[in-house]
Amino acid sequence: MKTINRVLFAAVLVSLFQSASAAPWVYRGSLSDGGKEANGAYDLRVTLIGANGAVLAHPITLNAVRVQKGMFETNVDFGVDVASFPGAKIKTEVQQGGSGFVQLGDAKAISAPEGGPGQCWEVGGNTTVGTAVFGTNDSASDDLVRLTVRGERKLYLRAGGGVETISSQAIGLNSMALGSATTEAAGSFAAGGGRTSAAATSSFVFSDSLVPNTPGALGFAESPGQFLVKAGGGIGFNTPAGVFDLAIGPRPGGDQDASIALNDGNGFGTLITTDSANSNMTLKAFRVGSRIVADAPNGLRVNNGIELAPPSLSFTGPTLKTDGDNLILRGADIAFTTADGRIGLNRAATANSVEVGGNASKDTAGSWLANSDARIKTKIESIPNALGRLSALRPVTFKYSAEYLAAHPSIKDVTYYNVIAQEFQKVFPDAVQGSGEYLAGKASSKANEILQVDTYPAQIVAIAAIQELNAKLELERKENAALKARLDALEARMK
Repeated sequence: MKTINRVLFAAVLVSLFQSASAAPWVYRGSLSDGGKEANGAYDLRVTLIGANGAVLAHPITLNAVRVQKGMFETNVDFGVDVASFPGAKIKTEVQQGGSGFVQLGDAKAISAPEGGPGQCWEVGGNTTVGTAVFGTNDSASDDLVRLTVRGERKLYLRAGGGVETISSQAIGLNSMALGSATTEAAGSFAAGGGRTSAAATSSFVFSDSLVPNTPGALGFAESPGQFLVKAGGGIGFNTPAGVFDLAIGPRPGGDQDASIALNDGNGFGTLITTDSANSNMTLKAFRVGSRIVADAPNGLRVNNGIELAPPSLSFTGPTLKTDGDNLILRGADIAFTTADGRIGLNRAATANSVEVGGNASKDTAGSWLANSDARIKTKIESIPNALGRLSALRPVTFKYSAEYLAAHPSIKDVTYYNVIAQEFQKVFPDAVQGSGEYLAGKASSKANEILQVDTYPAQIVAIAAIQELNAKLELERKENAALKARLDALEARMK
C-alpha cells in the first residue's frame, strides 16, 4: 500500500440537517495519498470529539468509501445530534487494503452548522476564498486547481491543460472535457464519453457512451479539425431527432423550407431543399456543367419514379451507361411523359408521340399492335374498289438527297422502298401529314414542310383487293365450270 499523508489536505466537514433533532449528516472531504490526490476505495474511521477532547460518540468505520480525484462524500450517523455539541470536532483515520488505520492530522472542527453557507477547505496550498466559490491547489506537486461551489467540487483547472469535471480529463492545452470525456489535444472539446487524441487539435467530439482509447473507434477524433458526433438517439438540427439518425428542420424564424448548402471549396455549388407544402426535395447546382453522380455498386434506386421538367433529359456521350453501352430500364410499367406529349429517340420529336431517327426494330415477328375492338368503332364500312385504289399507287425505289443525308447523319445512303407522299396523298389523303421538318435551306413554312406517310392503309386495302380478286376468280371458276359442262354435253351428242 502507498503511504497515506498524515495531513488531511483540504478536509471538509459539512453538516446537512433535515431538522434540529436529525442525527445523520454528510461528510465531504478530500484525500491526498503519497503526495497526489487519492483515487479508489478507502476505509474511513471517524470519531466525534468534544471541545475538551472527550469522546462524545463511539468511532464509526465507513468501509470502501469511493474517492475520485481526491474527493469523497459519505453519510455519517453517530446516533446523536452533532449540532447540540458546540465546538465538536471529527478525528479521521484512513486505511486501504487492510493495512491498518492512520490518523490524518489533528481532529478538525465541523465547518458548517445547520443552514450554514457550506464554507470549505480550511487549509492547503494556493487558496482563494469567496462567498460561495473556493479554489485550491492542494500541494506543489498537484496539477489540479479545484473550483468548489457551496462545498461541492464542480470544475477542475488542470495546470498546462484545460477545464474538466470529476470524471473527465482535459490534458490538452486550452481544452475542455465534460462528463466522462478525455481531451489530449490542444484547443479540443469532448463531452459525454468522447475522446480526442493528441493530434486532434481544434476538434469537437460528443459520444453517448465511453469511447475506448482505440484508433478507429466511433467518437474518437484522431486528426485536426474534426467534428464528430456519436448519438444513438439521432442528431437534430433545428428539429428533434426522433427516430432518425439525422434530422434537419427549417431555420428558426425563417421560412418553413429545410435546406442544406454544400460548399465545394469554390463557393456553394449545390443546394438541397425540401419545401414545407409537400416535402418535395429539390437539388440545385449553381454552376454550368454540374452534375449529380450516383456512384453506388448497385446503382440508383427510385421508388416512385423520376419526373424531369423541361429541358427534360439530355445525354452527351456515354454519361448514362448500364450493361456496356446499353441503357436498360426494368420494371412492371415504364412510362415516359413529356410536356408536349412527344418522345424522340436519336432525334427531336416534332410531330408524333414517338419519333425515331434511323431504324427501329423489335425482337419478335409481327407488326405493332393497335386497339381494334368492334365495341370502340362506329360507321364500319367495307372497302370498295380496292383493286382500283391499289392500281393508282406507284411503289418506287429511291435514295435520299445529299441535303437530307447531311441533315440526318444516322441515315445510311442505300436504296429504299416506299411511295411518293404527294402521290399517296391522292389515294389516301388522311395517311399523309407534315413531319415538322423542313427542306434544308428553305423557310419553315407549310409549303416547305417535309411530308410523311402512313403506308398501313395500303396494307388493309391490299387485303380487300385480294378478296376482290378471289371473288372474281371464284366467279370465273363457276363460269368455267358451267362452260365445261356445256362442252361436255355437246361432245356427248356428237358421238
